Amino acid sequence: MQGTIIKRSGKANDKRLLGDLVELAKRLRTIDVIECMAMGADNATHGLLLSTACSAQWWIEYECIAGVESPIWAYGIGDEYHTGLGYCIWFLGSQRLQESKYCQRYFLEESKRIINEWQQQGSLWNCISKDNKASIRWLRWLGATFIEGVNLPEGFLLFTLPKKGSE
Repeated sequence: MQGTIIKRSGKANDKRLLGDLVELAKRLRTIDVIECMAMGADNATHGLLLSTACSAQWWIEYECIAGVESPIWAYGIGDEYHTGLGYCIWFLGSQRLQESKYCQRYFLEESKRIINEWQQQGSLWNCISKDNKASIRWLRWLGATFIEGVNLPEGFLLFTLPKKGSE
């Protein structure tokens, strides 16, 4: 069954969103949990909380089916510009992204729009597991460049997306 997608902006003091992040953490794709822990989080919930805590902007999106909202992914952009890299971006998604063609299409359209908007501010970056094949395909589609050999955990790549107008 397909629902509609609802987007909410993250606010640190919103108790509902905190509960929804905890719920989303229970549903994260295995590869996202692995990436959170490789970057220093204790578990999926801690990874989501760390990501939101260092973000200038972040959102959580829900699939609403028959009036019931279920968190399906969260994403954001860091508040600090890193010289030579730009702003750190992140995305953590639930298993639902792998199960629903509707969610996949919506995510591709929305992520392209958001990434284009963020690239107006500056270059973007983060690290990704070499095993995260679906996200690597998505990032290539967005125009990412991948870099090996930097000071990263074993099996990880640095990706960058250029500032719009600097290609």
